[in-house]
Amino acid sequence: MKMKTGKKISSAIALLYGILLGIVNPVFAQPDKIPFEKYGVTEGLPEEFAIELLQDDKGFMWCATQNGLVKYDGYNFKVYKATDDPKDTTQLQLRNLFGGMLKAKDGKIWMGGSMKNDRERGISCFDPETERFKNYTPKVGNTSVQSFLELLLEDEERNIWFRVTTNSREETTICRLNPQTGAISKYTVPESRAHRWRHGNIAEAAHQVWLLDTLGQLQKWNPDYDAFDVALSTGTISSSAGQADTLRSLFNGKDDRLLLTGDHGLYIFDAKTEKVVRQYVSTPDESNGLSDKKTVSAIEDSTGQFWVFHEGATISMINPDQNTITVLTYGSGPLLFDQSPDYLRLNEKHHFQESFQDKEGIWLQPINPDSYFIEQFSMHYSFATKEFRFYDAQFNVENNRMNFWTTSYGFMEDQTGLLWLNTRPGFYKQAPKKQQMDLFLRKESEADGLPSDTINFLFEDSKQRLWVGTENGLALFQPANDNFLVFQNDVSNAGSLSDDRVQFITEDVDGGIWVCTRNGLNKLQESTTTFERFFFNNEEPNLCAFLHPDTKGRLWLSISDKGVFVLDHTSGAILKSFVSDPTNPASLTSQRISSFYQDSRGNIWLSDADGGEKESGLFRLNESEDGFTRYQPVAEDSTSIADTRVFFVVEDEQKQLLIAQNNGLDIFDYEHDEFIHKGNWCTVGYAIDLNGNFHFGTYSGDGLAAIDKTSGEVTFYGEEQGLLHNDIVGSRNYHNYAMDHTGKIWLPNQRGLSVFDPEKKSFTSYFEKDGFQPNGRRYCEITTANGDVWIGGSNGLNRIVPADLLKKDPSVPAVVITKVSVDNRIYSIPDGEIFKKAVAYTDAISLEHWQKDVGFEFVALHYLRSEDNQYSWKLENYDNDWSLPSKARSASYTNLSPGKYTFRVKASNADGVWNEEGESIIITINPPWWLTWWAYSIYGLLFLAGLRIFSKWRERNLRMEKEKLELSVAERTTELEASLETVRSTQAQLIQAEKMASLGELTAGIAHEIQNPLNFVNNFSEVSNELIDEMAEEMAKGDVEEAAALAADIKANLEKITHHGKRADAIVKGMLAHSRSGKGEKTPTNLNALAEEYLKLSYHGLRAKDKSFNADFKTDFDPELPKVNVVPQDIGRVLLNLINNAFQACAQSGTENPIVTVTTKRTTSDALRISISDNGPGIPPDIKDKIFQPFFTTKPTGQGTGLGLSLSYDIVKAHGGEIKISNNEGGGADFCITLPTNA
Repeated sequence: MKMKTGKKISSAIALLYGILLGIVNPVFAQPDKIPFEKYGVTEGLPEEFAIELLQDDKGFMWCATQNGLVKYDGYNFKVYKATDDPKDTTQLQLRNLFGGMLKAKDGKIWMGGSMKNDRERGISCFDPETERFKNYTPKVGNTSVQSFLELLLEDEERNIWFRVTTNSREETTICRLNPQTGAISKYTVPESRAHRWRHGNIAEAAHQVWLLDTLGQLQKWNPDYDAFDVALSTGTISSSAGQADTLRSLFNGKDDRLLLTGDHGLYIFDAKTEKVVRQYVSTPDESNGLSDKKTVSAIEDSTGQFWVFHEGATISMINPDQNTITVLTYGSGPLLFDQSPDYLRLNEKHHFQESFQDKEGIWLQPINPDSYFIEQFSMHYSFATKEFRFYDAQFNVENNRMNFWTTSYGFMEDQTGLLWLNTRPGFYKQAPKKQQMDLFLRKESEADGLPSDTINFLFEDSKQRLWVGTENGLALFQPANDNFLVFQNDVSNAGSLSDDRVQFITEDVDGGIWVCTRNGLNKLQESTTTFERFFFNNEEPNLCAFLHPDTKGRLWLSISDKGVFVLDHTSGAILKSFVSDPTNPASLTSQRISSFYQDSRGNIWLSDADGGEKESGLFRLNESEDGFTRYQPVAEDSTSIADTRVFFVVEDEQKQLLIAQNNGLDIFDYEHDEFIHKGNWCTVGYAIDLNGNFHFGTYSGDGLAAIDKTSGEVTFYGEEQGLLHNDIVGSRNYHNYAMDHTGKIWLPNQRGLSVFDPEKKSFTSYFEKDGFQPNGRRYCEITTANGDVWIGGSNGLNRIVPADLLKKDPSVPAVVITKVSVDNRIYSIPDGEIFKKAVAYTDAISLEHWQKDVGFEFVALHYLRSEDNQYSWKLENYDNDWSLPSKARSASYTNLSPGKYTFRVKASNADGVWNEEGESIIITINPPWWLTWWAYSIYGLLFLAGLRIFSKWRERNLRMEKEKLELSVAERTTELEASLETVRSTQAQLIQAEKMASLGELTAGIAHEIQNPLNFVNNFSEVSNELIDEMAEEMAKGDVEEAAALAADIKANLEKITHHGKRADAIVKGMLAHSRSGKGEKTPTNLNALAEEYLKLSYHGLRAKDKSFNADFKTDFDPELPKVNVVPQDIGRVLLNLINNAFQACAQSGTENPIVTVTTKRTTSDALRISISDNGPGIPPDIKDKIFQPFFTTKPTGQGTGLGLSLSYDIVKAHGGEIKISNNEGGGADFCITLPTNA
């Protein structure tokens, strides 16, 4: 949470700070404030003094303290304390690390300090890969060092340089430690009581180590004989004015340059040529020269500019390219800061020093030489703007609570650009997410702060001024000073605000500001900053609920329990009044009107959000403006309004009027003066996105309701989609939710702040830890013209800059696997068996087959807000997919099978920016010996040997079996031949039986066919004999005429006998023709005639066998059917079989009016079809596939051979055709024979 103090902020500082934090942390740059979080003993430090901080190559933070070394991963502290065993050389033997730390080029961490006994001094080296220390105890002569020891630098040969100073600081020894041999070399330098050693008097340049002794001599270390040579003697440097100068300090520059300061100037020394290449000297009038104040130190920044720091808090800035010198003194010119209080005025002994140089500029701190402590403020110089910014002890953030009891602290910047401060007590980490939004709160001691933490209304006028209505007065935000001008009630001043509780703020057409309060309406008099009061009544207060201008410039005022009044915006005079009148059906029925809206047609709508009265609802002003049309719910009328509680009215792009109610959302139909119900959710607020789609906040557990303007489809977004709470509180500012300039909708709720992106359909959440006010229930919000979002509630006023808040830190976190558990044993450091290095530095491990339960712990080393970092992992060769992102930092797997696995973990920073590459470790679980490759090789050899033995044994057995089998085969062959002959005989008999059965049926049909003409022959023969007898009698009588008549009758009978005889002859000839073709020869055959003939033969044959048989038949022959080469006898047998089956199926099923139909048709140019169908029961589906199988029959045993259809199938196939069966839709079966015309 961020408090406001109302201090003035210059635009230059705001710009500078924005540029600074664009690099330090490009995501959450606030104009002039840097929030920090403290880490101390409470959080896990072993003691309070954070002597120094550094970050290792993996990304872990390390802190030197007076009670050991501390490692921090963003979640936990790990403390390495001094061992109690002085013989244990692998553990830390230092307790107080006052000698500082440095990170070597190989990643090891060196530290200096005092041993546990606090008498001896020493140096320790920590190797993160092995988690082991190596300790060194330097001596001066034969005596252990018992004075001050400080680490200085690591040279190009990886030697560690340090210094040892007596407690009186009068004698100093420079030392060099060779890490390879452990040897320590000592270099005694000349004494000087006038000066004490400074950390800056040793440097490395041009592959050499240089030092400046206290006599002012520049010396260079010669590694050939391990000693220092004098490169510049005292007094050998002369200024350009000819003055001999004594060197006082030495600092590194760029490009192998050394910066030497003397009593009279700055000297640029080229370490390669060992010459002074440029000098800058002081001048009394400081005209293009250095300040004449005493020089203390100098630096060269990353842009090549030189800085010389003098006593008197003076700085000489040298631009070598332009050859200009600018002299600045704290408290004047660019170093005059409004934020700097009087107690931070510096004296003549103060001087500045560089504390840290980042990508954007230089951090400077003032030093008091009397205490050698840093004063409690900093300055930052920006390379881009060339301006300074002032930071107080809290870095301009009141709730940083940076409480330094010692003012000494150091800066560092981590790999992602966050600032860290080491100090006492504790250390501090830059926490930009802590300061993501401003929170203004009431301050008792500040007259220019908010008058109350409870915000009722926000309004931006046409002059882009923000007005804030509170429970305790009216506040006007003053952006230049970042504070408020407050207006409150003064009972002794009639020109003051009529009441402190502000309900509503608006502006009339002339720009006048009107304020509704709990008692009275106020109009601001800008010229005098006083108010003209209306409707003020001490005896009976008038609560003014709202004031809205209409398109005519009039003001509509609602006074609770009094009515609605139309005012003249100039004078405030009442033009019209509307009150509840039970006798007037056109009057308002509510005295608590809370909403006003004027639509595009000019209609004015009023509504009551309380709905306390059953007659309240929605009201539309009539054209004569003397009354209202009432809209209230009507039982069982679906076109009436849904509820009496109407929160607000609004119009969409299509000029549809939307009515938001406690019990739903209605659309008003102007044409029919009725309502269309859109939904039944409690609608309390709205926003219209950039595409014109409405988004309604609900307070009925439905979340955010989005309505597509084209389709009208409603989509709800709730907690499952990322909304913090499904009950979205309404906005007091016209029920509008704030929408920023990018189209995102800001939805405060009881759990925090949800920001909805209509394009991505996703939410981003913010909480109290982000600076959002806590525990709110009702809010008012507004987006101002400059794009800022303001949200007021019961716990303060938030100001949000969306562009800053929604930006993401682009730096990805380093991911480290910190621990591995194997069968519940946790490893983090080397154990000598599974892990030869620390887990964080291990790429692969090998496990035995019983070590099948494995777990992992990991961390993302990104300190923006570590607790919000997310992780996802996958065990390759086991998991199919990555785990869902979560804040969990461990994963475990049990009962893993032998094999090779790769555990991968990736992580995101607190802004959801992922390190997709992540970190990995390979785990090989070896199989048991009996499953190893060499075991399988033995198994293979044994198998091959066994196979060889088995093969030999099998070969012998097979030979014996072969002999037995040959004998048995011979016997069985004889038996099989006999059996086969029996089968063939039986099959021939069955086929013959089938043929005989067909022949019997054919014979019966033929007999019936011949019987008819024979009957005629017999009958006419008998009649003719009788007529001959009669004719003889007539002849005997001599009746020649009668005899002639009888002769004529006899002749007629003989003709009939001849006709029927010929008919019988034709039948016999036909049969003979068929008989002659029985040799299997194909002849051109008329299939129509063949089909008709066998249809009749079948029918008459069945009638001859069974006189009760009765059925009908019909034919449908294709007259264009060509003759086809077939074996007529075979095709006739097929037709007879199929027709017999059809007649029998009808007869056996008792089908009423049975009928068999024979059809022929030429289907294509080279094919024709013969179809035999009946109207019987059809073929059951379960026997369709078996019906053409040999010996399959559905007839009772003894009544069929089961070969009829099988033979038919074979005959048709032999003719190149096919036969199919199907069931007719109306019942019965259909056998279809398809034959080629060229068969």
